[in-house]
Amino acid sequence: MYRTCWWNEICKEEFQMEFRCRCPRWSSCRSPGKYYNAYCSVMASGYIWTQPRLPGTNNSKYGSV
Repeated sequence: MYRTCWWNEICKEEFQMEFRCRCPRWSSCRSPGKYYNAYCSVMASGYIWTQPRLPGTNNSKYGSV
């Protein structure tokens, strides 16, 4: 089970398959390129890493409309 990332914490290290933590719902795990460390960010530019869904929860990033 993943824990929630702290501010300015690496959510995914370069060359690693697994995430270190989950970004809060209002942000994305993003890096400047595929082979860089990724941090939680609200910006929609760069390389966005899709984090796995947690079983048994509604993980829609923006909720239902």
